Amino acid sequence: MLVDGYNLIGANKRLTEESRLSLEYAREELLTILSEYQAVSKYDVICVFDAY
Repeated sequence: MLVDGYNLIGANKRLTEESRLSLEYAREELLTILSEYQAVSKYDVICVFDAY
């Protein structure tokens, strides 16, 4: 599964609010969420932060 990290941050209310305080923290939080998803799903997850 390929994920556009910044689009997903922008689509999630909590991550958007966190990104206003610290974009680095929002990215780390998203990666944590995706790694947990990968652990319980059948998917390999690739998250790309290509532009802001």
